[in-house]
Amino acid sequence: EEILALMVSFVFIYNAIESLVYEVDSTYDLAFVSLFLGTFLLCNLVNSFRKSRYVTRELRAFISNLAPALSICIVTGLSYCVPNRSDQIQRTKMSQEGRPFATTTGRPWLVDGSGIIWQSKLLCCVPGFLVSVLFMTEASIGMLLTVRPEMKLRKGSPYLHWDTFLQGLMVIGCSLFGLPWCMVSLPHSPMNVEVLADTADDDQGNKMILRSRETRWTAFLSHAAMLCLVGFASSWIALIPIGVAFGFLLYMGTESLSDNDLFERFQLFFTDPSLYPPSHYVR
Repeated sequence: EEILALMVSFVFIYNAIESLVYEVDSTYDLAFVSLFLGTFLLCNLVNSFRKSRYVTRELRAFISNLAPALSICIVTGLSYCVPNRSDQIQRTKMSQEGRPFATTTGRPWLVDGSGIIWQSKLLCCVPGFLVSVLFMTEASIGMLLTVRPEMKLRKGSPYLHWDTFLQGLMVIGCSLFGLPWCMVSLPHSPMNVEVLADTADDDQGNKMILRSRETRWTAFLSHAAMLCLVGFASSWIALIPIGVAFGFLLYMGTESLSDNDLFERFQLFFTDPSLYPPSHYVR
């Protein structure tokens, strides 16, 4: 499970860096680079406020948990402060029709599959089976990473069945509406547990979970809010520059590496043996 989690983190990082290299190599868009790096650095800065000495511990944790949202709002606002340049910045493409839940191209939501011959449908069973194996593997590994003993969860592995059921419904819905399939567990499921937990720093400065709050309301409300934003406030999302979105993607990839045991073991190759942490894999 650590290998797959590391692979997902590297995919996020690779896609973000690839977009940065493309913009620099093709157009040398300085605004894109500034917004990209600004979002990434500000996310890390706000997230590190958890270790600050100021205000109360609860308020520090609250501000740190809002690091991505605060950073996106702040950098997006700054993108409009440059005279004669804000209109030239690439921003997220959303529907311009002005009606709720309109597609960006104006096509109908439901995909008409009546024109597909039955031989093609039968052939689709082969990649469909491979994708189902991939989704099942991802859901299993996501569950294992989420219910690790250090997460201090009490309900345990039954999360797998619920996640698999929801993932199946999402795949069916995305297929009918012509939307890309999505992974439902990594890396946000383990990160959601950490956000809801009470944490403290150990002797080495690593984050340690003291108590977990197990609830489904946070995930439900956050996704309902995203649905409302996409459907009724798409003009707000269209304000976000592309560089900000990819900077956030880079932050997601690097932040998910912080609690990956395999990545920590890789770092030991370059660490002084006298400074090894008291982890179980170096004893």
